This record gives sequence, structure tokens and C-alpha cells, in this order.
Amino acid sequence: MLIEVCKNSRKLYEQEFEKVLLSETAEYYKLESQQLITDSSCASFLEKAHNRLLQEYDRIASYLDQSTEPKLISSFLNEYIGDAHSQTLLTMQSSGLVHMIRNNNMDELAMVYNMFSRRPQSFELLRKHLAEFIVNEGNKLVEEELKNDQLVSKLIELRERVSGI
Repeated sequence: MLIEVCKNSRKLYEQEFEKVLLSETAEYYKLESQQLITDSSCASFLEKAHNRLLQEYDRIASYLDQSTEPKLISSFLNEYIGDAHSQTLLTMQSSGLVHMIRNNNMDELAMVYNMFSRRPQSFELLRKHLAEFIVNEGNKLVEEELKNDQLVSKLIELRERVSGI
């Protein structure tokens, strides 16, 4: 709306409104996400993040210029699943990635993928943790010194479990 009022001055929109909006939004989501990560499981945190993301898309569609979208979404993602939280989310003892895989929580794993894939650094961290899980589980099976037929069947079970992810 502001950009329509000042048709000749995109600069005014960007400097006087968008810059402040992005700064205030980042600060708000930084504080909110810090509080939420201490009080929530990984799945509930990501569900809240997903809902907030949808709200941001609604705000953009309702009253912000489309040029603001990538900046605002990036700012949101950096605060919610940025470096400060992505490691913590994946390694949560009773609700993180390993817990989700072991308990076959496919809906929660889909939410992790959905949110982490929106930010390349977070997605790379997810990929790294998943690879570490697979290697660690495979090594555990080899170390158990199972008979060959048991080892093969356990490795096949592991492959089937992680290939569905």
C-alpha cells in the first residue's frame, strides 16, 4: 500500500518502511523462537514455525509489496531455523531427529524436511545428521557381531526404515 502511495519513490518504501519492518520482524521472531525452543519439543516448535510462516505469507499477500517477500521470509527462517536453533532442534533428546526416526514419526519428519529445506544451511545440517544416524546405526549392527544372516536382515531393516524418510 505504501508503495502505491509513493509510486515514484520505491526508495522511500525500502528505506523508511521495509528496512524497519525487517529489523523489527527479525527481533520479534528472535525473542519468540528463543522462548519457544526452551518450552517445546522439536515437532511442536516446527509446527509453530510453520504456522508463523503461513501468517507471514498472508501478510505479504494482504498488504506488503511482493519485493519484500524473499527478504521477510529469509529473515523469519534465519530466526526460527537458523544457526541458533537448527542444531538444537535436530539433537533434542526426546523429540529430535533420532527420536523421530526410531519412533517412525513420519509426519514429524516431513515437518522437519519442510522447514529445513527452505534454508540451505539448515537443510545441509539435516542431511549431515541423517547421514551420521545411518552410519552410526550400521556400525552398531556390525559391532554386535551378529551371524551373517542376522546381520544382513538387520541391515535390510535399517535400509527400509531410512529409505522411507
